Amino acid sequence: MPLIPYPTDYRRPPVREVRIGKLCIGGNHPPLIQSMLTQAASNPEAAFAEAKALFAAGCPLIRLTIPTEKELAAAVSLRERLQSEGLLTAQVADIHFQPKLALAAAQVFEKIRINPGNLVDQPKNKGQALPQDLAEGCQRLAGALAPLVQVLKRHHCALRIGVNHGSLAQRMIEAHGDSPLGMVESALEAAGICEALGFDQIVISLKSSNPLVTNLAYRLLASRQPALGYPLHLGVTEAGMGEMARIKSLAGIAPLLRDGLGDTLRVSLAEDSVYEIPYAQALVQGLEEARQMGYPRPDWQREITQLRVNNQEHPIQGLATGGLHPVRVFSAVSLDGLEDQVLTEQTQFTQIPDLGALPPLPLSCTPAYLLTAVPDLHQVRNLYRQRGPLNAPLGLLLGPSPMPVRLESDFCALLAEGLLDFVVIPAGLPALAQTRWLQFLQALRVKSFEADYIACPSCGRTLFDLQGTTLKIRAQTRHLKGVKIGIMGCIVNGPGEMADAHFGYVGSGPGKIDLYYGQTCVQRGLPEENAVAALLALIKEKGAWQEPNLS
Repeated sequence: MPLIPYPTDYRRPPVREVRIGKLCIGGNHPPLIQSMLTQAASNPEAAFAEAKALFAAGCPLIRLTIPTEKELAAAVSLRERLQSEGLLTAQVADIHFQPKLALAAAQVFEKIRINPGNLVDQPKNKGQALPQDLAEGCQRLAGALAPLVQVLKRHHCALRIGVNHGSLAQRMIEAHGDSPLGMVESALEAAGICEALGFDQIVISLKSSNPLVTNLAYRLLASRQPALGYPLHLGVTEAGMGEMARIKSLAGIAPLLRDGLGDTLRVSLAEDSVYEIPYAQALVQGLEEARQMGYPRPDWQREITQLRVNNQEHPIQGLATGGLHPVRVFSAVSLDGLEDQVLTEQTQFTQIPDLGALPPLPLSCTPAYLLTAVPDLHQVRNLYRQRGPLNAPLGLLLGPSPMPVRLESDFCALLAEGLLDFVVIPAGLPALAQTRWLQFLQALRVKSFEADYIACPSCGRTLFDLQGTTLKIRAQTRHLKGVKIGIMGCIVNGPGEMADAHFGYVGSGPGKIDLYYGQTCVQRGLPEENAVAALLALIKEKGAWQEPNLS
């Protein structure tokens, strides 16, 4: 992915209000939490029980996949049952590949989600697009959206333009790169078509399994929005399961909320959907805590000059730190997978408790500045705006966990924006705190300490036991540090979203699995009962296997 600078000096425009049935997104409303059914509507008892549990957990907006006309009819029956029991505020129909289904669903649901990357286009990895394909593709998309917009207006139905990095249209990739910029251009193209047709009840999402891509895409969009802003739906897609998935979601969502970006959100977990709600609520609560401590208003002016600040380079124990070098990780204890050096007692830092204690004048003898507590994000930004790059690398001493979500959010933003040059893991940290910090570093692509999983949260399109399979694969591969494994329920985003994975496990039919090595499908239609063993064999065949350290 090419280096794309963060936008400079942008102001978030006022956000328009979008009505979804009895709910409102945007305007002056707080961020709204939503989720998606993992059960198909054609499994009515299971789908009803899941929707009821989500509603009870505090989720007012529920999305479900509509892959066929049969599934749409089942979804209508599910809606009627939920309404009869007072358990429905609003539902979103998730449509891929089929514009005609979107037309039918818009007459029933309060909101439709379409993906412009696959509504009429070929998604990534489907061959090279020609220059004329950009304009022709725009015309095809306009042809599909024109009748849909008329139905949306007639039935007072909202539209989510949901761009996924994994299913970006090939023509957009050819024109703008497989990048956050390509995602933004895809969303604005679709939104512009709708606006030209007199329709503005639009919500936009720009999701990736990489929290850094997610962050940058939304910030680029905010810098490009017209005077009346679109509400933004936040989320990290295919985050996986367990604590690592929650940390990825925090890294992709919380810094945006902190800056006043985001009007609705979903924490996507490869777990029972009801488990998404408490963590989403924790992120929103963290936002409220930040508000109480001087949270910037949505029209706050960001002033970041570039993605990395490039403080003056200086070696720490012989390892070049600062400048254009990546974030370094130093530790007072030996850690498996840590490529940087273990600190010795002779390592010297200028320790500062807060940015106010940073020496006002350059100190030629200073090897590095070491903050002893997570600083406020906006104070760090202001420091660099006022002083420019520092005369020495700036690092952070990682302390005991857990921290408030507000501070974890600030830590993620500091790393994502290149405002820190190194971090130090001290001796004596509790094991749980040490593990959590390592997970943050992996989520932010600083270091890899274990295998990374790009696993979708499942939906009605998934035709195998995704949760059980993910647990089985994790149990046998977690020790493979640096190896990325995609575990995807279906082909909608599967091959594309896991494009940077080394190995892929993708559902291709009822109980059937395709295996990928990189972006190449190497085995098709494997029976589900044999596919995990075949995946392990593929990892060994390609030389990525290590025996686990049992000591």
